[in-house]
Amino acid sequence: CSLGDSIEIVMNDRNKKYYSYFKRMFELWISGELGSFCACNSVFWEILQNFYVDCAIKSIKDEYDRIYKVILYMRNNYQTDVTSEELAKLCGMSMTSFRREFKQRVGMSPTKYKNHLRLEKARQLLEYGDCSVSEASRLVGLPDIYYFSKLFKREFGVNPSDCMPR
Repeated sequence: CSLGDSIEIVMNDRNKKYYSYFKRMFELWISGELGSFCACNSVFWEILQNFYVDCAIKSIKDEYDRIYKVILYMRNNYQTDVTSEELAKLCGMSMTSFRREFKQRVGMSPTKYKNHLRLEKARQLLEYGDCSVSEASRLVGLPDIYYFSKLFKREFGVNPSDCMPR
């Protein structure tokens, strides 16, 4: 996300989302109440977080064109089992066109991409020491631990337990 993208997002603020943030920040600042500086700081971080999300969405739209809704959906719902037919409907395409476009843009099938997202999240959970291998596999939507371990080893070249802190 570049500064230019952020400025473009603010300039095209049709829903007045950023306007309301800046207005709220201004009102907090001029109120002069105790804690107004902290409250302004909090609103500022909300603005930055929204810039980041909006820039990411814009970037995904630009990169993935017709299938961006599917990419966003899959990134936010990686643990949900959803069929390619349902994903094709989400972006208003036929199954054949959707699969071809998806593979061309992402470099893998929708199923492989979903598993890739799941395995990435599982690896993070394991590296941070937040849970066991069986908990990680269940949390990411792959409850069969043997299948999970097989996919994990294929994706990363190591067993899931090797990613856990010692």
